Amino acid sequence: MGYPEQSIDPDHLLAIAAIERFAGKVEYFPGLGERLADELRRKRLVASTASLLRLEGRGVGFEDVESALVSAEENRLDFGWCSDEIIAVCRTWDRLLESPGESGQRDSMATDAASLSAIHASLFRGVPVLGQAAGQLRSEAYVVRAYDEEGGAVGDVFEALAPSELAEILEQTLAGIQDELAGGRRHPLLIVSWLLARLLSIQPFGTGSLRAAHVFCDVILEDLGYRHLQLR
Repeated sequence: MGYPEQSIDPDHLLAIAAIERFAGKVEYFPGLGERLADELRRKRLVASTASLLRLEGRGVGFEDVESALVSAEENRLDFGWCSDEIIAVCRTWDRLLESPGESGQRDSMATDAASLSAIHASLFRGVPVLGQAAGQLRSEAYVVRAYDEEGGAVGDVFEALAPSELAEILEQTLAGIQDELAGGRRHPLLIVSWLLARLLSIQPFGTGSLRAAHVFCDVILEDLGYRHLQLR
């Protein structure tokens, strides 16, 4: 399935323009000091992690993320709820978005299936419930079912691609996104928004597709200039 043709109405243009003007940036001058930069990065890391997990319906707050980070930094055991997942998400964010490469700038990420799988592996490596399947495309059907008040199945609400189709369709989808971004015919916010929706409909992984898809798309937006923390 390729990127769909779209007609852009005035409301769409206004929304895009508002986001484009802000571009998700927090800019500051180097003269304010590296301590402030570190503090802003820390706050961003905590907020991004908590927000991502809340998208999945997890009751994770800023204080839960901060507690897990402090425990990891002090090499203490943290028996807090889902602390292993929190640490995995934080470390993935830090590696992909915060830590610069040898040039002092973060390296751009390839927009392909291998990169998506690598993100999934990073998010779930060391998480006991999913450790063995981290980074692997699902091998079983993915079906969302509706249930009645007594717990009986009443029908299927959604069924994702069959596992046999998954790898090929995923590669085609991401190749199409690369072409769209390179072509410059459509606004990148629309392209990446569609990609996120498409990945969630494909459900590449047995568990954790939403988490991996959001991180993947956020990194693409970073590469397109939508950075939360812009050094200058």
